[in-house]
Amino acid sequence: MNKKAIDVVLLPSGEMMDKAIAINQELLQRGEPKKMVLNKTDCLPHISLLMGCVAEDDFAQVSQLLNDIASRYTAFHLQIAEVAQEGSSTVLNVQNHYCLQELHETIVRELTPYLSYDAVAEMLYNPPEVGPTSLEYINHFRSKASLEKYSPHITVGSGPYQVHNLPISFTAATLAICHLGNYCTCREMLHQVQLK
Repeated sequence: MNKKAIDVVLLPSGEMMDKAIAINQELLQRGEPKKMVLNKTDCLPHISLLMGCVAEDDFAQVSQLLNDIASRYTAFHLQIAEVAQEGSSTVLNVQNHYCLQELHETIVRELTPYLSYDAVAEMLYNPPEVGPTSLEYINHFRSKASLEKYSPHITVGSGPYQVHNLPISFTAATLAICHLGNYCTCREMLHQVQLK
């Protein structure tokens, strides 16, 4: 059975993506490891909502369910409340508004029946570069990072970083399904839908 490791994500506005990419560039210029090089084509800044593996036969159904969910929500007005370190990663923590939590829980409830948690490197984008940490994160997303443990954020790279002009307000109006790459990056957009 052909499966892909996917991330169902909320995409921030172009302006917020530019800010995340600028921080990522600064970290890379500082000599931090080039684990992720953010851009708007094949390494998208994003807010993860649900990860897992989907069979190719079920992909159309999952996409349709996401379209249905998108029709129930309007664009989100969000804020980056703080910058934090998660292991070696720098993350922009998004204030978890009750609507965002509700969206996350709805996606978990409606899409989980179609997902499995048995990711292997071959299911990810560019398998040769995929490390065990990425597979572990995907395979434990449901148990370790969802529902009451859900913590929305945008990962911007490795190494410490200070942002002085917090909070940063932005909008997010696109739901997407992305093919996951190493370090749980969004490497290829497989489906997208605008919130109403």
